[in-house]
Amino acid sequence: MANTHTGFEDDEIVNEVDVDSYVKPNKKVDDNDNDNDDDDDDDSLASLVSDDLDATTGATETSTEDPSDNKHEIGGDESAAVFKQRLVVFLILFLAALGVSLTVYCLTAAAEHAEFEAQFDSTAQKVIDSFQDIVVQKFSALASLS
Repeated sequence: MANTHTGFEDDEIVNEVDVDSYVKPNKKVDDNDNDNDDDDDDDSLASLVSDDLDATTGATETSTEDPSDNKHEIGGDESAAVFKQRLVVFLILFLAALGVSLTVYCLTAAAEHAEFEAQFDSTAQKVIDSFQDIVVQKFSALASLS
């Protein structure tokens, strides 16, 4: 194992890392590179190592940002979809209840109005009949006096 440089100014060695295990993607590894390429490789490896390693402890950091963000995005999308579906169901139930209520109100109001008019006409006819009977009695009493 070889010591690697982290790229810090104080040239502190953070951890022993196998340099051959860190290879840039899309770059071929050539053992016959000149020294200038080795310096570039060391800098790129140092940036890889410094991204993965904690500067104080030398331990690798586990990145939970990407998976948890992905879970929150998936959960957020699903939660938003469920919330929209709940709103749609609530709106449908509200409109159905409103429609049934208005239909029942209109039908019962019309029936009650018709029943009220029938009772009113019946009671009014009784009052008129009773006044006519009273008038007939009074005229018969006057007719008997003459």
